[in-house]
Amino acid sequence: MNLTKDFLRSLILEEMKKQLNEATDEEIGYLNDLLEVPLSALPFHDIFGNRYRILSSFKSDDPDNPLYIFERFLEFTGWKFNPNDMGEVVKSVNTKFISDPEKGVQQRTKEEKLSLVKWINEFSKYLDKLPDTTQSWKKISKDMQEYIQIKAANNEVVNFNDKNYINMFRKRLSLRKSIAKFMPADAEDRFFQGIVRIEDYSYFNLQYAKQQADLQQQWLMGNVKDSGTKVKNYEFFAGKNLDEYKSSLGEDEYVVFSRHPIDVFRMSDHQGLQSCHTLPSSREKLKASPSEPIWDQYNICAMAEAHANGMIVYALNPDEFEEPPTQELLDQYENGELFSDDERGIDGLKPVSRIRVKNVAFLEDKGDYSKIKTRVAVPDQKVYGDAIPGFKRHVRKVLAKAQKSKIEDIANSFQGNIDLRRFLRVGGSYEDNSMNSMLPEFFGEVLESSDIEYEQTVQYSNDLEQSLKDEYQGMNIDAAKAILQGLVDEYNGGYVNFGNLDVEEDWNGDGFFMSGEVRIIYQYDEEIEHVADSDDVRELMEEAVDYASEEVFYDDNWFRDYSVMFERFWGGYRNVMVISFNITNYSHEDNPEYMYAVPDTWLYALENIKDSISSVMDRHDDESLNNTIKEYISFRGNPTTVRTDVSEKYFLSRFKEALDEDNNWDIDEEEVDGDNPLSYFGFEILTSFTAEFSDSIDLTVLF
Repeated sequence: MNLTKDFLRSLILEEMKKQLNEATDEEIGYLNDLLEVPLSALPFHDIFGNRYRILSSFKSDDPDNPLYIFERFLEFTGWKFNPNDMGEVVKSVNTKFISDPEKGVQQRTKEEKLSLVKWINEFSKYLDKLPDTTQSWKKISKDMQEYIQIKAANNEVVNFNDKNYINMFRKRLSLRKSIAKFMPADAEDRFFQGIVRIEDYSYFNLQYAKQQADLQQQWLMGNVKDSGTKVKNYEFFAGKNLDEYKSSLGEDEYVVFSRHPIDVFRMSDHQGLQSCHTLPSSREKLKASPSEPIWDQYNICAMAEAHANGMIVYALNPDEFEEPPTQELLDQYENGELFSDDERGIDGLKPVSRIRVKNVAFLEDKGDYSKIKTRVAVPDQKVYGDAIPGFKRHVRKVLAKAQKSKIEDIANSFQGNIDLRRFLRVGGSYEDNSMNSMLPEFFGEVLESSDIEYEQTVQYSNDLEQSLKDEYQGMNIDAAKAILQGLVDEYNGGYVNFGNLDVEEDWNGDGFFMSGEVRIIYQYDEEIEHVADSDDVRELMEEAVDYASEEVFYDDNWFRDYSVMFERFWGGYRNVMVISFNITNYSHEDNPEYMYAVPDTWLYALENIKDSISSVMDRHDDESLNNTIKEYISFRGNPTTVRTDVSEKYFLSRFKEALDEDNNWDIDEEEVDGDNPLSYFGFEILTSFTAEFSDSIDLTVLF
């Protein structure tokens, strides 16, 4: 064994002896129902066959090898070797953009490739520009915040229809992309979520980063003498397969892939592998106050992983074995526990490192959680425990090879870019890294095309975790509000607004329900700029919505008792229509999947309402509510009187001048605003007039 590895392990074991977390019999008892599920009913037979666990092995890298040092440096920047050609490096790049203000911020993920030489040169330039780039990002973020505050002071709402705001937002997205280009996923998430300041994060120690970049550039270019010779490693690596090249390096390591519920549940229950998912029996060791719940969001998350057929990969200590372990050895423990637990008297193996593997469902259609085509096991990027060189890469390789045909079939089912909304993450809510980046990176292990792009975001269902919370923690109004706020954040935006929803306790104390209104907000500035006053337009809109409720909402009983409001100025916009209805109209009678007092089903209501509204407001559909309203508020037939608000009276004079110039109109019964101060100076402000015209002309022609 390597001295460095042995020394590291001894330090970890010595440090953790006083904090050993082990499951109790009561905690393991929570999994009894899972242990009764036959193996034939579990997913991922393409990986496990008819077993709970499989054994695998690989050769770890020598930590002192320059190649491994360079790989760590690549990971430091968020990149990795192209496994099929070590002369290139690759990274899954997440890009956020706004192509259509109504669709809001969209996301696309694409694998980017660079040659080693281009990569190191671009990274050096990146480090030189990083201080200025980050300052620009901070400045535009501050400008946006001040702009929002100014608008709010004037009771104006800022969104992507505001050209100034959207231009600032797009500039910030461009700067974010520049900053994230050489940033690992965890650093990107922490910085852009505001968890750490950029100058406080160790990654941005520019002096260290530049020093390492210079050393690695020398190694790649052959500027470092090795036994009197210069080796241009970037040329040496070109075309080489990463796995084949490393097959003769390092030492034997042994890995257990497991879908056994107890192995998954005990992910934080071993020496050196503790995390926030520590089990309830270890609350006292963590010095949690008695008032805090024994079951918290993290250990409930671990239980949800086990219930959702999540997986775990453990690395073993080779020093434990006189002879290499075999699959036959694991099979002896198939119906029992494999890993030791001193508190419960369980003899077994002692893992030294672990990686979580998430169960991700591929759906028949986005948003339809009931129809699952297949499932994909996607490994996490974070490793707990010993830093075993090559462990994470080996896990990805094994899972990618076992699921190769499945992943190719999934990619081929798309006619172009891959829509991440077709993927549903299940199990525990906690993520060390976002599935929006993990899934494209993992698919890149199988798919050869670098032109594949990934759009939108992976969906998540908290139904399972929430049911476990309800069972072991109980539901309170704060938890219900948190659930609703999460849904509102996910599904709010555009012209469908859920922002005024709240949670109230059911009258009989059986649960909580959503209260408040849903709003449909639409702007019709161009259609009604010079036409009529607020009362006229409101009446036309009410008439149009009444018609539409019969034609397009005929089977949606929740769309009733609605109100229609029209405002000349609303939220910073001109000529806005707002349709409102109460969320409680959405009932179980018409939508059996929705139970108003069960927060788990609120997602269904918000999704269904938004999908229905989005469909009937489609600008490209002649029969849509949107276009029906446009027809009603445009001039049909031959009106003879036109009125306007005082604030818009100058439009009426322009309209009368247009009629005079046409020479087909007789103007009569003019009324002027005698109280207007301008009349003293000879200016007449019209309030109304009548116009007689021939059948050969239509008023709409003049507009």
